Amino acid sequence: MQKARCLECGEALVGRSDKKFCHELCRSSYHNRQNALHSKKINRINAGLRHNRKILMQLIQNHKKKVSRSLLSSLGFNFHLITSVMNQNGHPCYCCYEYAYLQIDDQLLELKQLTEKDYF
Repeated sequence: MQKARCLECGEALVGRSDKKFCHELCRSSYHNRQNALHSKKINRINAGLRHNRKILMQLIQNHKKKVSRSLLSSLGFNFHLITSVMNQNGHPCYCCYEYAYLQIDDQLLELKQLTEKDYF
């Protein structure tokens, strides 16, 4: 019968029959490597959401209540990255954390900062 080997370094395992790693460091290294691809995807999405939030926040702080889609696009806004969609008087309100936009027409968007009452 062939002896079980560590999934990370290939070292022969001693101890329990269901043991998978020779040492805690090998276990951590193995799982970190397994999760790296997922972490990269999540980090890329989170970076895009933070970028969208920053754009909306800066426009709202500069008292821009209505902007064109092309302006948001030129600033690098990704319309595919949102945190939720809410119903505002029968119209979809696209949220990026506490900031949001409503589509007024094909090119014009209304920006708003959400309050607690918007969520509940």
